[in-house]
Amino acid sequence: MNRQFYPLQRDQALAIISWRYPPPYDVYNLAPDDLADLLNPQNAFFALIQTDNTLAGFCSFGPDGQVSGGNYDATALDIGMGLHPDLIGRGQGRHYAIAVARYGSSQFGEQRLRVTIATFNIRAQRL
Repeated sequence: MNRQFYPLQRDQALAIISWRYPPPYDVYNLAPDDLADLLNPQNAFFALIQTDNTLAGFCSFGPDGQVSGGNYDATALDIGMGLHPDLIGRGQGRHYAIAVARYGSSQFGEQRLRVTIATFNIRAQRL
């Protein structure tokens, strides 16, 4: 599967805000208040676009991938990521995660990458 990365646009951010995940992943549901954060260039959000031009997910690089209260230093690039709810649980997460990691490494010139994963999110931890 080929994927392209583009800076997140307003229409894509609005689509992402409408996505709804089932429990317990519903903690990842975004609200209209999140629109400004998604579009803030300092948060480095990108759209993952599949070859059929559909929005498969999004990712961020830098402080947005950090969790409040965490112990972070500048030795790695933090990554945040979300997939369209229809793509969750289909065994493709690893492919998307690798694509995001490669893109982040090439875009930001980082050798070390870091993700913070919720303790309940066993699927993401397996990746």
